[in-house]
Amino acid sequence: MKKILIAAMFMMTCGMLNAQLATREEQDLRFMREEEKLANDVYETFFEKWNTLPFKNIKKAERVHMKLIKDLLVQYKVTDPLEGIENTRGKFHSAPFDTMYARLVATGAFSVQEAYKSGALIEEMDIRDLKIRYEATQEAPIRNTYTLLRQASENHLRAFVRNLKRLGVDYTPQVLSREDFDNITGKSNTGRGQGRRRS
Repeated sequence: MKKILIAAMFMMTCGMLNAQLATREEQDLRFMREEEKLANDVYETFFEKWNTLPFKNIKKAERVHMKLIKDLLVQYKVTDPLEGIENTRGKFHSAPFDTMYARLVATGAFSVQEAYKSGALIEEMDIRDLKIRYEATQEAPIRNTYTLLRQASENHLRAFVRNLKRLGVDYTPQVLSREDFDNITGKSNTGRGQGRRRS
């Protein structure tokens, strides 16, 4: 995770920042800032309830992801939607995130299997949303950060799917296409991030 942070900071420092982003790009940064907080808050809640290694490891990563997006907001002088509420769990600027947090936490409270499924769903959404927003900007620092976050989300998705498999559960993708999901989690990806972290 330190390598990801260092790489992101280097690329953001080397990138040439435009004076002003398009409205869509600003909105996308704000959205991703809240979506990364959603993951962090849900995983913190699940770790307290289930005390399992995946949530312990991944919630730490989500804090780093939140900071990477915040750094972009600062550099591009975009208002932070989490100003004053960043450390308030389950509280968001946008109401849909409040609703999603409550729903995911309620579902994951039934069993650790359901918690892992909720985690996998979050990572699917993150992968999809990062891809969409990557394609909507030409800003190198933003693209570099989105790429790093997407790679991390793919690692997290693999971790949740792997832990579900250990419990005898075959996870079915809810957001990604079956092809995209298999490309990320299939046997051809055995060496892509799997085994680097015990989760």
